[in-house]
Amino acid sequence: MVIECPTCGKKGNIETEKIPEEGTKLTCNTCQGSFFITRERGAEPLQAIDAVQPSSKATQPMPRAAADEPSSADADKPHFTCSLCGQNHGRQDLVRFGEKLVCGSCKPAYVQMIQQGESHPAEMRYAGFWVRFAAKIIDSIVLWILLMPFSLLVSSKFQVDPNNPEQIATMMAGMGILYLFQIGIPAAFTCFFLGRFQATPGKMALGLIVTNPERQKISYLRALGRNFAELISSIILAIGYLMAGFDEEKRTLHDRICSTRVVYKR
Repeated sequence: MVIECPTCGKKGNIETEKIPEEGTKLTCNTCQGSFFITRERGAEPLQAIDAVQPSSKATQPMPRAAADEPSSADADKPHFTCSLCGQNHGRQDLVRFGEKLVCGSCKPAYVQMIQQGESHPAEMRYAGFWVRFAAKIIDSIVLWILLMPFSLLVSSKFQVDPNNPEQIATMMAGMGILYLFQIGIPAAFTCFFLGRFQATPGKMALGLIVTNPERQKISYLRALGRNFAELISSIILAIGYLMAGFDEEKRTLHDRICSTRVVYKR
């Protein structure tokens, strides 16, 4: 009996001389994945279910990879898009998982996500303009509270006599320091929260996270770059933010620049 591996989708890699009993554990010769055999009532043939899946999902067959020939509809398309990374590829470079096409580079990550029971990026719930706007308001309030002590310090320490050039120079220096704080504190704030928790306090409050296209945590360096890219979105009359209302993945300009997505956590 030949059984198809639900992880790598290869037939013939798992062979037995007789039909295995339900609960039998088999190992794929190609991907070395271990599977338990289950028989759904009235269903033939036996189905192999990945042993690492939670028991609550054990009765659900995993998506199978099928490097099938292009269908008649596929033949008319000049290129195809990987459901994971969104890049265009030739049909021969993609593997089909159910209704999804995944490129060779993304296949290991896709299989791992299936094993961990995570949702597929193509099925992610992207956060729209208004919920992101509300999260931004919350973050602005938090930052205002953080910056207020520095603003009060500058206003209280630098009393200026218009006829005293030294006091004017001291005030200008204080304003320059305050300006650096106004840039540095938000940058550190964003970099820390996105790199550590995938979300700023405002996004946490609304159940949002910032990820890369593969729904993985972004690095601190990308989080820092995203903070400064956001300045571009704001200085062009906030058009960069408004782009989220028209993009199919709800991306702003700074999301496009840094290849990030804002999605609901679950």
